[in-house]
Amino acid sequence: MHYRTQAGLTQVFSLRSPTDTDASPVRLLEVVEDTVAAGIIPLGFRLIPALGITLPSVIVEVTPEEYQQIRDNKLTLPHEWTIGEEIPLQTV
Repeated sequence: MHYRTQAGLTQVFSLRSPTDTDASPVRLLEVVEDTVAAGIIPLGFRLIPALGITLPSVIVEVTPEEYQQIRDNKLTLPHEWTIGEEIPLQTV
């Protein structure tokens, strides 16, 4: 859904933590060409069942340059988070 609604979104990755459990929020790293470089700022969202959002989530939006800095270990994700698998655009 984010690929369809977020202008400039080029990639989405899961974020993992060594302390993850089934109750952990969904965490996403979103690489967005049309965003402002602001560093790593996790934004939390509560669950809203009426809108189909059944789990709490955290989104970190970064520029392509910031994403590369994370990959190069020049920017650090909080809470020992690591980049997980890429979530591709689903074509229907």
